[in-house]
Amino acid sequence: MVKDCTTESDFQQVLEASKTKAVFLFKHSTTCPISRGAWETFTDFAAQERRPDYWRVLARENKELAETIAVSTDIRHETPQVILFYEGKAVWKCSHRSITGENLSRQLNRLGI
Repeated sequence: MVKDCTTESDFQQVLEASKTKAVFLFKHSTTCPISRGAWETFTDFAAQERRPDYWRVLARENKELAETIAVSTDIRHETPQVILFYEGKAVWKCSHRSITGENLSRQLNRLGI
């Protein structure tokens, strides 16, 4: 299940959860066809891979939060974008057409999860 991250408090929950398990955060633009395709890939992966937690930020609807995440992670904001959090910090990111199940799985394996 993918949870919606709509507040800074939600983002703090992402960081807190990532201290004990991997957490993927998907930044989504509801008006972009590339983001729509990446979202389908992300949700398909989430339905099959149970190890991490999954969160989504609707970037247009939550612009300030999307910018807060960019500043706090030192990762330039893009949509679509996936950020992997582990041990309380951002450890990997990808965007656009590099959001694939293979890439997401590879990162979990790299972390030994």
